[in-house]
Amino acid sequence: TVAVDDDGASASCEDDRIVLRPRVGPYRSVPGCEPVSLASGLHWLADPTADGLPLVDARGRPRRFGAKVLRETGPPYRLTASPGGRFLGAIAFHPALSRHVLVVRASDGHIVGRRAIDPVLDPSDVRVAADGAAAAVLVRTDDAPQGRAWFLLRLDRRAPPVRQIGRAFLADVAFSPDGRHLAALTQDPAEVVVLDATTFGPIARVPLDRAARASRSSTVQSAPDRVAWVR
Repeated sequence: TVAVDDDGASASCEDDRIVLRPRVGPYRSVPGCEPVSLASGLHWLADPTADGLPLVDARGRPRRFGAKVLRETGPPYRLTASPGGRFLGAIAFHPALSRHVLVVRASDGHIVGRRAIDPVLDPSDVRVAADGAAAAVLVRTDDAPQGRAWFLLRLDRRAPPVRQIGRAFLADVAFSPDGRHLAALTQDPAEVVVLDATTFGPIARVPLDRAARASRSSTVQSAPDRVAWVR
């Protein structure tokens, strides 16, 4: 897992530790996991086993969330940030043994959206739109080429049914800052495909270089003016 802030500094999770890579200066390693890039900079989970969202920033300062998040959320095992960092997406264990996809406002911890997921689907990853109104979730399905597929969830009450994003295997997806498009990373062939976020129709394709084709741990991330491939 890699998070990159607007200044080009990055944080990655390696063996339950965060490796911080500033643009200038030495790298350093601190306890934690699940790095995210918020509007206020890089953050990560200080204790992935704790209930709620115990985030700290790059200076080690805790970011406190409201009691509602701490009371209603079990330990999160996946955490991501929306483009621009206004919202957090989390997959969390719930006391009733279900899995919950949560969208949380990063400024105060308010839960703006929630969707229960059948544990059989084993949700393993999540991406959140910039406005917090939609999320893409990676789940297990027998209908997908490699047994997993990304599905789009609308989090308001009038939301349409959950829909699979494309039919080919997608290694990763990212929302555009305006929410109108999705960038999807495919591995065969190795390319980034820009999709319409409503119809999932392809708009553009960008072939990746030889290093990207050889990598099995690539991700796509969106920024205010671009989509980046991270290897």
